[in-house]
Amino acid sequence: MSSQWYYGLADCHGIESFVHDLENEMMDLFLPADDKKAKTSQQFAMCLRAQANAQRHAVVYRAKLPDNVAEEIEDLLKKSEYVKALELLKTNAEEVMIGTYGTTKKAAEKNWKMIPNPDLDPYHADDETP
Repeated sequence: MSSQWYYGLADCHGIESFVHDLENEMMDLFLPADDKKAKTSQQFAMCLRAQANAQRHAVVYRAKLPDNVAEEIEDLLKKSEYVKALELLKTNAEEVMIGTYGTTKKAAEKNWKMIPNPDLDPYHADDETP
């Protein structure tokens, strides 16, 4: 079975975006700081979004996934099952890279370990509250 790379944003509410990395366009986000090339506007936007929503433990990720798992994730996202999609990605990824642009590696890795968990969002509405 073949595998391919995907990238996007994930946070305590699950996968926010899931993009097939056909051209390795996001690879430079995951290189050491001295190896980085100029950022594209999409890369900048993802990093900015992750930084702006630190309370949701947002992370820019890149994951190598078997084709059948990627299809399952896309199906879950179509059903708005973002938490399940991230759980599936984390369980089945052959390799995961976490973007550290604008944050430390330790902080990004800690966030990745903590998500998904909607209860981490301080603005998350409690279902039992009237």
